[in-house]
Amino acid sequence: MKYLCILFIVIVFYGCHSGEKKYSGDISIVCLEEKNTDPLLLSAVIDSVSFLPLIEQDNFLFGNINKLIMHREYIYIMDVWISNSLLVFDNTGVFVRKIGKKGDGPEEYGRLRDFDVDSEYIYMYDEQKRILKYDLQGNFIEKKRTPFSVSEFKILKNRKYLFALEEDKDNKYQIVHTDSVFNVEASFFPFPFEYDESKGLIYRDNILQTVDEVIFYSKLHSDTVYSFSNEGNFIGGVLFDFGQKTLPERLRNNPEEFAMGTEKSNFKYFADTPFKVDQLWIGGSMANEKYFGTFVYDNISDKYYFYRRNLDYTNVNLPMFANSKYIIGWMDINVYNRLEKKPAFSSSTMAILEEGGHVLSFYHLRQNRRITEKE
Repeated sequence: MKYLCILFIVIVFYGCHSGEKKYSGDISIVCLEEKNTDPLLLSAVIDSVSFLPLIEQDNFLFGNINKLIMHREYIYIMDVWISNSLLVFDNTGVFVRKIGKKGDGPEEYGRLRDFDVDSEYIYMYDEQKRILKYDLQGNFIEKKRTPFSVSEFKILKNRKYLFALEEDKDNKYQIVHTDSVFNVEASFFPFPFEYDESKGLIYRDNILQTVDEVIFYSKLHSDTVYSFSNEGNFIGGVLFDFGQKTLPERLRNNPEEFAMGTEKSNFKYFADTPFKVDQLWIGGSMANEKYFGTFVYDNISDKYYFYRRNLDYTNVNLPMFANSKYIIGWMDINVYNRLEKKPAFSSSTMAILEEGGHVLSFYHLRQNRRITEKE
């Protein structure tokens, strides 16, 4: 396959004013510094919020939700750091099965990093640079080693891949598009800093987000979101210009200085990759100076707001998955206890939370929706 290397021109910022959108090649710029940040009336977009307690077994199967995919009638949940497992629940919240086994055997996996699901198979990636493939009933099919270390991946049409690569001495680019046997067909975004093994790896969740047929990606500590088609083609990007609150290049391109510095609390940036549902941009983990929370921007009304985490259960807390019908978030007892406005749960649901379980939040989207200002 022909090797294609795609580089993007640096955008020069100038005179960004409220209500103005500028374009530079494939990148559009949305100016947010001067916009009215009065609370947005999310009820104009979200019709209702429903909750699904997860009925776990074996005294609760996992501790955290690092990634969630809803595919057909099943919910797939990956917990990396506590149970190191991929679990499947049905659409009523009942546990169905665990995918694969941990271990050193030929059909077993090490520490998980990511997973994806298509119409026929489940794909898991572990820290030993291997993709393990299972059918939808959880039966092992095969294991293949990748020639590079991967943070996250998406399975594309024709069983090709889009990989977000780890910071590594052998990885020169942050995103690569490969064929089904990992031959690189296109590379995107060179790493902006030199790899230093002594500093260790930087782990973050939700680097690649998918809504329907579009894949979204943002770099570490970024304000720009790039999009790819389900065939791996670059679509374009949106830069959210926070004006004087934009994180300086010296911090975003120097992870060590960023980790050690205290001035990062003066800026705004995305920790996870935001995604777009119709006209609505949702950033599940955005740093807004001293606080983390949810970023919401309406592309049509040109309004945005930052919701501090855990203030109100209706504010799209911890979004993990979205499609044209709903956005899915989650909570455990710690999230629930920090909510200032709490949902009225039944005693059985509260018992699940208090015993260490989890509840999924479904934010159902209105048809013909549009955000307005809160009165």
